[in-house]
Amino acid sequence: VDSSDVYVTRTNHLLALPRYIWTGMVYPLGAFTIYAEHARLWTRYYELFTNAAGTFGVFPQVQFGGETGTGGGATLFHTNVAGKRKIFTGRYVYSGSKGQVAEGLYIDPNVMGSGFIWKVEGGYFRTRHRDANINGAIHQDLGRLFEFKQITVQAVLEWRLNKGPMAPFLPNLSVEGWFGFAREDFQPFLGGTAPLTDPGSTPQARLLRGLGSTLDLYRLGGRVAYDSRDYKPPAKQISHPLNYRLPGRMVKPFDDLYYFFRDVAYPERGGLVAVEAEWVTGPDEARFYRVAAQVQHYVTIFWKDRVLAVRGRLDKVRSTGGRFVPYTEMVQMGGKTSARGYRRGHFRGQGALQFNVEYRYPIWDTWNAFLFWDEGHIFDHYDKIGWDGFRSSWGAGIAFRTEIGLLGKFQVGHSEAENALFGFTVEQAF
Repeated sequence: VDSSDVYVTRTNHLLALPRYIWTGMVYPLGAFTIYAEHARLWTRYYELFTNAAGTFGVFPQVQFGGETGTGGGATLFHTNVAGKRKIFTGRYVYSGSKGQVAEGLYIDPNVMGSGFIWKVEGGYFRTRHRDANINGAIHQDLGRLFEFKQITVQAVLEWRLNKGPMAPFLPNLSVEGWFGFAREDFQPFLGGTAPLTDPGSTPQARLLRGLGSTLDLYRLGGRVAYDSRDYKPPAKQISHPLNYRLPGRMVKPFDDLYYFFRDVAYPERGGLVAVEAEWVTGPDEARFYRVAAQVQHYVTIFWKDRVLAVRGRLDKVRSTGGRFVPYTEMVQMGGKTSARGYRRGHFRGQGALQFNVEYRYPIWDTWNAFLFWDEGHIFDHYDKIGWDGFRSSWGAGIAFRTEIGLLGKFQVGHSEAENALFGFTVEQAF
């Protein structure tokens, strides 16, 4: 047979190296995802630690990194307390000498039939981890670390325009107000030796107001938000069966209409507008107010499920009556949800302006990749805002989801301070 006109393409292994690297990263995740779906691993794990009705459960919890460092603990929940559909959740994580976290939340979704939502939450927090928000990059300049202890109790009353069983499927206007108390203890330490009393004279150290003291702070605040993320008008007919279980593709029949599940962990349309304000005072010299506003918007581009997500956010605190804003209450940037190429608390001041852009695209039915670009500006006064004050960071990651929410994200960010900052989070930045 004359094969002189037959051309064989040979693989250049050097040029194919990027593909090998990507396949080596993605293939194990894809293979595990397929296995997990067939073996129903998530469902079996959930059923292992919950009761038959699914209203009560205790889950073991492992934490890697975070505010208090690596540790372990447990999470408890009950969605039908006393048989009256009251909700309680609790969490405890112990990280040895680095710190510990204990949190509790009680929710009454319909206070005395009024339609108002009542929440009571409290917690205990202690950390001396070098990557915690209170330390951030400051210990690099002062040559020491700081320990922060906090006890909080807060009551929240919330009103929502749409109520009832279909409220989670509809865009909603919510108004909430809260009153709370916090006791904060902010102390320097150096390798477990005696406390230091002189914070130094660097510009960063001069921000350490409240250092070496215990502050009792009382809070009064409110928030107004309109949330239309991932809302799709109900329809009389649907294009897929009710048991179609992909994230964001679930529907619920109600009153001769089909309502579409709002996957706010991966919204494809709509947005969020929110403003809030808080006044904080204490018996000491701390007294200040805080305001914040943010806008989020989501749109699909190129193909369905390819989502462009954008966010703008402004935060500002300011002292009143000649008092001061404690260092622990100042606005900070850096970490897993803002300025993601910088470590936690790398930037801190009286105000922050940030813009985020994220492009998300699915690479499996329950997980997606994303690219992000963050621009952030820390300032003390509005007249100091300028183009030269913005700091950039960018990166990429992979997010894993269940049918009803975010499970976790691996991400890597780059900035002028970090060539490659790797991290894992179970929080959605926006």
